[in-house]
Amino acid sequence: MLVDSVAEFTMRGGKRTRAFLCWLGFQAVSCQLSADSPKLLHAMMAVELFQSFALIHDDIIDKDTTRRGGPTVHVKLGVPMAILTGDLALVWADECMQRVESRKSKVKSVYQCMKEEVILGQSLDVLAKEGKPSADRVTINRYKTAWYSVIRPIQIGAAIE
Repeated sequence: MLVDSVAEFTMRGGKRTRAFLCWLGFQAVSCQLSADSPKLLHAMMAVELFQSFALIHDDIIDKDTTRRGGPTVHVKLGVPMAILTGDLALVWADECMQRVESRKSKVKSVYQCMKEEVILGQSLDVLAKEGKPSADRVTINRYKTAWYSVIRPIQIGAAIE
């Protein structure tokens, strides 16, 4: 059930912007026009799976009921199973990213920063919504969206050897 839920959610809609930007970063540095590099493909899968993790957990936090043209995972499966589905997507993202890393590569550190920034942004957003001391909306969106949606995927692609 969890495997099918991750696959269905990840493949249901979405623009694949992060995967494209990862590819673009790789192209900018490697000057290769094909996407048949196994490391690049694993990195692209990792950023998409990470996106699934982030969205599944965000939908739970925000109590959203629809995503990508269908019910959110927690509406379909309940909150406990949705948390586990998101966690599995993150574990798979980490596994894919491990296949990209090499001794000289900086992929792992960029990916780690991306994960930390999303969690920081999400926590600041939760605090702000609860009326607790937080950060301004620009700072929240920088961490929660801009860095992991654009900058980090490009940097990951560019760091692939």
